[in-house]
Amino acid sequence: MKKLKINLNPRKPAVFGQGLGKVLDYIPLLILLVVFFALLVSGIGLFSLTKAAKYNGYKKIWKKWEPKSNQLADIKRDLSSLQREFNRIKDVLIPEYTGVMLLNSMFSALPKNIWFKNINFEQKAVEFEGYILKWDKDSLASLEDFINNLQENESFSKEFKTIDIKDTKRTNFNGVEVTQFIIKCKK
Repeated sequence: MKKLKINLNPRKPAVFGQGLGKVLDYIPLLILLVVFFALLVSGIGLFSLTKAAKYNGYKKIWKKWEPKSNQLADIKRDLSSLQREFNRIKDVLIPEYTGVMLLNSMFSALPKNIWFKNINFEQKAVEFEGYILKWDKDSLASLEDFINNLQENESFSKEFKTIDIKDTKRTNFNGVEVTQFIIKCKK
């Protein structure tokens, strides 16, 4: 059986009315989406407000501690400046006497029958050139005593770890027979 369709409205239905009818079917879904997005946006807004309120609380606490923080920063700057000034003054007022101490060590270790001709200071070594006069004992024994005295001296042995005899020879000095020596001390 075939359905008959009877048009009681002699006018032709408008296309606009048909499209509007279809849109009206989706209005509840659109309202639901709008409500969902409104809730989402308001939730994000509330979350932001709570974070902003917390931030404002931190800002209030910081304003309370800011002068103390500035004082600490000033103290640290002053302390750093004073430390630099202290180091500069310390270098001027407390000189290092290593050269004087070494010379004192060398001359206190020197037997009566040894004298120096030259002392050469290098960056990491010192070289002695001198003469030994035969006195109570052999000149080489006096040289050995001198080297032992240098090694036993704490300030000298702290600076120079090795002491080597580079050369010894018999020679004549102003008509007197002496032993000429060269000793090199290294760090």
